[in-house]
Amino acid sequence: MIRLSDIYNFLITVLLLLLPIGAMPGTGYIDEVMFVSFLAITFGDCLINNAWKRYKLLWCIMGIMGFYLAYTLLFRNFNITKVVLLDAFIEAKPFVAFAVILNCGLSLDNLNRNLLKHLSALIATISSIEMLAGYRVQTTISGHPAFAGMSLFLAVILYLALAIDAQGKISRKDLAFSVIWLCCGLACGRSKYYGEFILTIFFIFLYRPGMLKMVKPGYVATLILLSVILIAAIWHKFSYYFILGNSDTFDPNMAASFARPALYFTGFLILLDYFPFGSGLASFATYASDVHYSTLYYEYNLDKVWGLSPTYSEFICDAYYPSLAQFGVVGLILFICFWRYIYNITLRFIHINAALYRNYFVIGTLLICFVLIECTTGTGFSTAPGFMAMIILGLICRKAIDVSTQATDNTIPLEKNEKTKRITI
Repeated sequence: MIRLSDIYNFLITVLLLLLPIGAMPGTGYIDEVMFVSFLAITFGDCLINNAWKRYKLLWCIMGIMGFYLAYTLLFRNFNITKVVLLDAFIEAKPFVAFAVILNCGLSLDNLNRNLLKHLSALIATISSIEMLAGYRVQTTISGHPAFAGMSLFLAVILYLALAIDAQGKISRKDLAFSVIWLCCGLACGRSKYYGEFILTIFFIFLYRPGMLKMVKPGYVATLILLSVILIAAIWHKFSYYFILGNSDTFDPNMAASFARPALYFTGFLILLDYFPFGSGLASFATYASDVHYSTLYYEYNLDKVWGLSPTYSEFICDAYYPSLAQFGVVGLILFICFWRYIYNITLRFIHINAALYRNYFVIGTLLICFVLIECTTGTGFSTAPGFMAMIILGLICRKAIDVSTQATDNTIPLEKNEKTKRITI
């Protein structure tokens, strides 16, 4: 008899295999296929096993998306109906992936750990070779160096999550391989990846639970050094995209020609002009708003901006955060609450037993950082890498909930020092 966990194991394995070859024929819609499969399996589980109550978070997410769909169709006619439906489909994908994995009964403990760990190692190795082969190979296989970097990073993160043993440790061999793979990923040339790399090294090797509460010169110096390195790593691209453009000096008259800052600035205006629920689906800064050019762009004269015009719209979906303007202030608050909710779940690892579950907390925190960083200058969150990241994050959060439940039942060892329970970060 096929179990639910077996089906999800298979789907995750397929997604992991196809993740680094996003530019190959037949792989472009893998996240859409996974999304439909997840929903179909969930509804099947509810109908057969009467598991409707188990998926409360999923129904909440679907209800919110349903509200915005109705709001758009009734009050915000910036695009045609079929494109609005497409955008609702795309925007819901990563959130649905997390909600399904969190509540479907799958966990890190009943994953096919050996298979997925070795497969993650294989994907990380192949992606590393792809990175070192140069830009042409990266674009041929993955479509873009950024996607190649995301695939490698997620393969390494999944490998580390599966490498944690019963004592909460990761072996030196596994850590060494992970660092080598991550170093190879630097060849993608993306500043976002540099930031993720630095944070990964910090959290894996330097972070200690409670260190931010301990005001010691060594900790302060470490954090200052980390901040300086992080800013130095991303400053060139930040200044290029947001301040200087292609020139060596800032010219205010050139500001209108910069697609990405124009999206961010206009997104802020939309939040104010279309308070509180935003401009609606398929209206701004999304793939769907480019499939059929949104009339909202004309309202803010974005049709005259290079990269955002109807004739050349290459940069319309160049960052995820501006697209939150579609959901308004209410949607922005919901987005923040969602990530706060996830972070609070991962904090349970530290509250229960910081020594035993430190590495699970680290993996969860790195995935949150990964998504939030990627959203600044890309829309990977709503594509296959984002779907995979939310699956892994769902598994980590499921583990946190399980150990929290076990701790309540006094079935796992707690730390002798009860003060540890009050440690945050």
